[in-house]
Amino acid sequence: MKKAMAIWMVMALLCLPVLALAEQGEAAVAVDWTALVVAVIGMAAAFLGACLRQVWVKYVRPWLEQRDLSDAAKIVVNAVEALLGRYCGAEKWELALQKMAERGFNIDSDAVMDALRAAWKELDLQQIMAGEKQFIELEKPPEGEKAV
Repeated sequence: MKKAMAIWMVMALLCLPVLALAEQGEAAVAVDWTALVVAVIGMAAAFLGACLRQVWVKYVRPWLEQRDLSDAAKIVVNAVEALLGRYCGAEKWELALQKMAERGFNIDSDAVMDALRAAWKELDLQQIMAGEKQFIELEKPPEGEKAV
């Protein structure tokens, strides 16, 4: 109901110039609506741009940054597993940290370390589900070690 009232009020305000000209008694008055239409379109475009910017800053950009980090961690962990094979967890962890640093990620960041650990666990679970590993052999990434 409030929206309908607001729409009627805006329409009445837009018609005021025409009503004012009709009061003067001039029979053939031409109203130029071009400036008003251009202003309304410009205002709508500015509002839409501000809304899209808010959505980008609040939702899209953080999602893209997290996705980039997660994807990079999965790629690095899978590559290190393929390069070094099984049964050398400490060497794989060091190489994974080195590869992430080469890609430009700050390996001292908690977010990077969490993404690597999550990718490491996901690979372990995939290998367990495929029957390549036993649950007892679950490799864990070393906790406090950093690449030199």
